[in-house]
Amino acid sequence: MGRKVEEVQLRKDLHVRARLKEMLLNSVPASTPSHYGLVMKYELLLVIDGDESELPFPYSKGDTVYIVHGAPLLPRSTYHTHGGSLVRFRVGDVHNLRLKLKIKDNPSPFDSMEDPYPHNDEPRYLCLRVDLARRGS
Repeated sequence: MGRKVEEVQLRKDLHVRARLKEMLLNSVPASTPSHYGLVMKYELLLVIDGDESELPFPYSKGDTVYIVHGAPLLPRSTYHTHGGSLVRFRVGDVHNLRLKLKIKDNPSPFDSMEDPYPHNDEPRYLCLRVDLARRGS
């Protein structure tokens, strides 16, 4: 695919539903600061909110999307007041996510960011909120 970050400038938050495909916690060094971000791999299921004409998002159902979560071992409500209701990340679970684009080389809100996919140039999206999707939704 090889979409360049410059092509996907989000003008507002994006709400999507996606299945967590991969979470490589073993890629996080033991010396990593407590406030780190980890890039996780998701399969896009649905764009919940976001008008394609005002919100360019070059992905379709089934595409892989890379999403950064801060301190993924913490429940989201412990991590941040408005971080969502997710208690634990589990591969295979479906999440409702509120995202912003993480622009390459911009300052990060994390002390460090672990990206187990350094050779992939797809955009990274910062997760602002994550909730477990209800079954059947």
